[in-house]
Amino acid sequence: MFSYINRRSVTTFFGVSALTFLAKTVIAGKDLLIADRYGRKDVVDAFLIAWLIPSFVAALLGNAMSTALIPVYLRNKEKEGPMSARRLFSDMNGLLVAGSAILALVLLATQPFYLPAMASAFSGSKTALSYRMLTLLIPYIFCSGVVACWSAVLNAEEQFTVVVLSPVVSPLAILLCMLVLPGQGIYAVIDGTLIGITGELVVLGAALRSKGFSLLPSWRRWSAPIAMFVRQFLPSVAGGVLMGSTLVVDQAMAAMLPAGSVATLSYANKAIGFLLAILTTALTTVLTPYLSRKVIRLSPDRLWSSLWPFLLPAFLCCGVLCLIISAFSAPLVQLIFFRGAFTMEDVQKVATVQSWLVWQIPFYLSSVVLVRFIAAMQQNRIIPYIAAFNVVLNVALNFLLMKTMRVEGIALSTSLVHMCSFFLLLLFIYSSKNNPK
Repeated sequence: MFSYINRRSVTTFFGVSALTFLAKTVIAGKDLLIADRYGRKDVVDAFLIAWLIPSFVAALLGNAMSTALIPVYLRNKEKEGPMSARRLFSDMNGLLVAGSAILALVLLATQPFYLPAMASAFSGSKTALSYRMLTLLIPYIFCSGVVACWSAVLNAEEQFTVVVLSPVVSPLAILLCMLVLPGQGIYAVIDGTLIGITGELVVLGAALRSKGFSLLPSWRRWSAPIAMFVRQFLPSVAGGVLMGSTLVVDQAMAAMLPAGSVATLSYANKAIGFLLAILTTALTTVLTPYLSRKVIRLSPDRLWSSLWPFLLPAFLCCGVLCLIISAFSAPLVQLIFFRGAFTMEDVQKVATVQSWLVWQIPFYLSSVVLVRFIAAMQQNRIIPYIAAFNVVLNVALNFLLMKTMRVEGIALSTSLVHMCSFFLLLLFIYSSKNNPK
């Protein structure tokens, strides 16, 4: 079965893993500086709640673009030629620019409705601080939509290096602003975030221009590839909710707990998020173009067989990784965060939460593989149903477990939700294989 993975795919996986490690190390440096400056203070809670929506939307659009745009783009390029694919990119670019602008304005106008629910346990001044920060971060939402579109096309063109390294611009800008503008306080992080996302657009735009693409949005007509893209994109957004909704729900519900709970949960996610980002980026970078091409050439049975060389090693290796992180959770947190305003009490609290969160890793990563497989098979219709189940189960388990375990209960709930989602996805794929339309 391993014959389906060629040497180039393996080389790409490890190459992208190495590049992602470098990129995420810079991002981790930014997180360490924030921890050193502010620890688990109220200002961190306020910022994290404000940052929750923009960061979630960016991750959601990035996942959906990669899943929906790359297969359609590659199919169009193979059947109609490179020029047709570039015209398709211009049309999609126009569609995404307009859609991202509308989304940013809607989130700006509706923040009085959703932000109080997310910060329900905050004081009035703390909630007002989150309002101001979120308003300043709204342009990030628009830019992230454009970044997602441009990154997906560069991935399809196998320009992996620039796609993986471009996110380094944002944490570098944040670090620079925090060091140069210490008087700005937490607002220096927001300044750096906006400067950084603009820098990402410049880097990705230059890479596209070097490949002969026009960056000007356009709209010629509603075509069959555009229709196929939209049909794949909408369920792919739900697939992003499947992978990302737990973070939004968890942090919003952590805000109902005593002060510092949001920061505790966020810090506990840092090391785990670092690992997941490296492995997920490498896997999806290899998987999406790989499966998109295979689905054109292989029968469903052979495509099913091509899934296991990715899934089995990912699950087994991550299981071993979980045991190691769980056993050394406290020393790991102490090594990363114990300095400045971050006390030993903070270390113990974060380490306990991290030891529960870590068990999501094998199920999360395996679910990423399964979702990409479902997208390649054009079976995205199931994703919204699993996403809805994911959200409902997460809220129910959070309420149940946080009563006795507080923020640790939210961490355990996250791991249980990813486990249930993994088995549902696997069950759907197996039943679809044995009961085709």
